Amino acid sequence: MMRMDSSWSRCATAGGGCADGTREGLVNLTTFPDVAACEGTWSGWIDEPSASAVCASGWHVCRGTDAAIGRVTFQQATSFLGCFAFDTCRGSMGVCRTCCVPNTPTDPDMGGIGANCIQLPVGTGSSCLATGRVDSSQNSTGCQWNAMITGVACCRD
Repeated sequence: MMRMDSSWSRCATAGGGCADGTREGLVNLTTFPDVAACEGTWSGWIDEPSASAVCASGWHVCRGTDAAIGRVTFQQATSFLGCFAFDTCRGSMGVCRTCCVPNTPTDPDMGGIGANCIQLPVGTGSSCLATGRVDSSQNSTGCQWNAMITGVACCRD
């Protein structure tokens, strides 16, 4: 089942992962069974309950260490409208690997997926995607909701 969201001129597809029962991005369930772009409003920090409420039961806001987000390429992550945040902040990284986005005054950016996020040029580091870097915040907003954000990326528990 598909529905058109006129405010964003994009199609949403029914599927798991999102509390409202629709995916706004990463809609191919065969390719993306464990990660979904979910539209929804939230406030505060990305690792707080308000953001996780956008995800369905059995799913959580993706963290940089989740294998499902690590399989999404830059091209796939920027192939649909919106900007969906995922957690590369405040200790979510655990053991640091190449995708660490430090929570420092010079670079406390959240990872993101969606064509309306900040797409950084090759060589500017990683936001935990398979390739490239996409951010859903800038240094001024850090790891909190901001007006650029459409929702969150949800990963299966």
